[in-house]
Amino acid sequence: MKMRYLILTLSLLFFIKSNGQENEKMKDNFIGKWEYIKTVDKEDKTVKFIMRKYPNGKEMKIVASGPDIIINADGTYKKKFNEENTDLGNWRILSDTEIEYELLTPMNSRGGKLIKQTQKFVKNRWKKDGKGNYTEKIKEKIISITDSEMKVERLKDYLLIYKRISE
Repeated sequence: MKMRYLILTLSLLFFIKSNGQENEKMKDNFIGKWEYIKTVDKEDKTVKFIMRKYPNGKEMKIVASGPDIIINADGTYKKKFNEENTDLGNWRILSDTEIEYELLTPMNSRGGKLIKQTQKFVKNRWKKDGKGNYTEKIKEKIISITDSEMKVERLKDYLLIYKRISE
């Protein structure tokens, strides 16, 4: 019986160590500057627009794009969608295929004021950090990542393709 526990414990320790090594490799590959290249569908065809439905059933046409991303070693990130729209926050690795971004919206920013007003009309309450800033956690699935290319799942049917920018 003791031998079973010993084998189980050793197996568990080996799994934890190897998983930690994979996460370190993922972290090393992930940190850096990433330029959005294109969006592709399941057949690897480039798409310009993504069709989705509003809650009322009407279709909406969304431009298939992604932000340029800077992933810093200190656990912070910057996603630049355009000159006027940039997300800032913190990131962490959840597994060898999943990243969690914690978007921070300063309470006195234009976005923070909009969230405050919106909360008056909807049941959803945004979480706040210790400084009163609004936070939102967003998970992304990394399909593949190398030192030069990253593929991120988008709405289950699409992939965002990024290339690493040399520093």
